[in-house]
Amino acid sequence: MKYILLPMVIFETQCRDAVDMMKEQGFSLIFNSRLPFQLSDFQSQYGGIEGVICGSETWTPEMVSRLPNLKVMSRFGTGTDNLPIEYLRERKIIGTNTPGANADAVAEHTLALILALYKNIPACNSLVKDGEWKKDAVSEIKGKTIGLIGFGTIAKRLSRLLQAFDCRIIAYDPYADTAEAKGLQVALCEKDQVIQSADILSLHLPLTSAACHSIGRAEINKMKREAVLINTSRGGIVDEQALYEALINGTIKGAAVDVFEQEPVPHDHPLLNLDETKFICTSHMGGMSREANARTGRMAAKAVIDVLSGKLPEHRIC
Repeated sequence: MKYILLPMVIFETQCRDAVDMMKEQGFSLIFNSRLPFQLSDFQSQYGGIEGVICGSETWTPEMVSRLPNLKVMSRFGTGTDNLPIEYLRERKIIGTNTPGANADAVAEHTLALILALYKNIPACNSLVKDGEWKKDAVSEIKGKTIGLIGFGTIAKRLSRLLQAFDCRIIAYDPYADTAEAKGLQVALCEKDQVIQSADILSLHLPLTSAACHSIGRAEINKMKREAVLINTSRGGIVDEQALYEALINGTIKGAAVDVFEQEPVPHDHPLLNLDETKFICTSHMGGMSREANARTGRMAAKAVIDVLSGKLPEHRIC
């Protein structure tokens, strides 16, 4: 019997097609119901686990070493910074991901954060529920300059959504397709120009060693005082202490994030104590629409099925 470990608690209920696909192939599925995920909960089954469909939980070489018969790790999502890629290569364990499956969901979530921050929706919601009927003028995003750091699939989807608001969109990405950017009416610029010109700066980068804290004190200080920062990519890209200081000091107007450097975010994180007019956040849920979960689940499951059936999978990362 081949066992597939599924650390994501939502997999059984929101990825039914994927569950059925794997069961039809004769695989036995091991579901997880506890957060945060603890591999030790499944110690008695270590030897039988040949595949893992992993979410955003962190996997270390030591954890992978406990699974002697592991053959494939299929990432439910695009980012692979939570996987020990070099160790997987050493063990000849195939790694895959699911690029593009949740792009629409993340793009929509990014737009939702922009609108929520610009319209003061979280702060107003709290005031009304506390019995205060207060009306403050908010801002429109029509005509604003949107700066994108990274111009991959999600940033392109976001660009299409923003076209309805008559925004000026600029982007920095050394690997961007200039023809595609032109077709989306996006001007490609140098990184500093994007940071300095943006009213809304939105991050769309994978977390690599080069990208870690690439938006730090120096970069934030170049932003407009009325600018806001949006991060739906990876928490480690932003220096969170520098962001906190910038929001406290009024260096920038506000920020909205879906990701933190440490997840789950500690309840005493200083950013969480900021007023909702300055800082709002969600729990790394940008890509978690029901539709995206179903698509991503099918892609991740197909990769596991292919590998364990002796076929080469799509979207191989190692």
